[in-house]
Amino acid sequence: MADNKNVMNIKQERIKFIYSNLKEIISSSNSENSEKLVTKLKSLPVAVRMNGITTVLAYLQKGDSDLKEIYRMLQTWFLEQSPLKIFHQGDDLLNAVIELSGTGKYLFVQREAQLFFEEAKLLAQAIKESA
Repeated sequence: MADNKNVMNIKQERIKFIYSNLKEIISSSNSENSEKLVTKLKSLPVAVRMNGITTVLAYLQKGDSDLKEIYRMLQTWFLEQSPLKIFHQGDDLLNAVIELSGTGKYLFVQREAQLFFEEAKLLAQAIKESA
């Protein structure tokens, strides 16, 4: 029972973090830009599944301003805000993921990123529609 409670708390923290960040990003951009952001977010859960987290992080890091903003959000979540404390405080998420030791940790981070992107795409769509 305690495990379910912890999972729900982590999910709630992740949703709060994503919601507040996306609300700020979407409210400060015009309708066309927010639609592009939503479209990009929709593709990310599948991209992580198909290509792996390191490839997706490299793509986000080197992409346009929307993709860099998504990278920054995910990096802030993993390195500063997540109650999971997977990584020690660091400067760069891509480097931290590359330096992970063990397949289990890598797969855990990949799954957490998939969950992050699944929730982000739904929240972004809801925020955009309510604006």
